[in-house]
Amino acid sequence: MIFYPYDLEEYRKTRGFWEDYETSMPGPIATTTSELIDIILKHQFDMGVIKQFSNEWNQFNHGNSSTKLIKRIYNEKS
Repeated sequence: MIFYPYDLEEYRKTRGFWEDYETSMPGPIATTTSELIDIILKHQFDMGVIKQFSNEWNQFNHGNSSTKLIKRIYNEKS
């Protein structure tokens, strides 16, 4: 997982973050195309960190969130 926020500084100024972006992302951050290519070629990512991030952020995801939301909106039995 590689992050390519080409507009990071503008986003930071206009929208902001509730967490420190650089330390909370589970993979390397590239700000230029050259950096992105270099990361890909050198395999500069850690699958263990990515798995840990996924487990933390997706622990309640069972693959049917959209269906559950629609049923909830229309008061259908789920």
